Amino acid sequence: MKPLKIQNRSNHVLKQSEASADQLHKLASSTSPEVRLAVARHPAATLDLLALLATDGIKEIRGLVARHPKTKMADLQRLVRAGSTLDLMGLSDPDASMQHRKLAPS
Repeated sequence: MKPLKIQNRSNHVLKQSEASADQLHKLASSTSPEVRLAVARHPAATLDLLALLATDGIKEIRGLVARHPKTKMADLQRLVRAGSTLDLMGLSDPDASMQHRKLAPS
């Protein structure tokens, strides 16, 4: 019964167009892929949150991040250099000359 209450609370927050960044960050760490998918498409998702979800193990979540209106081309290019395809759906060879600290947004 308790997980149902948590799920209902998640659904309530995700349906709010003005959900807080704090609320969305908590939901982004959910074990439920459906909740993380909803967070990735939420209009109030911050750049930090999108950067976190860009490394999600589920390619559909990464794809939503790539298409999110707040995701900047520079961020996508940085992820491509790190070994992702431009749509974040697959992996490619990383740029060996890239230092890991350059992955962080500037």
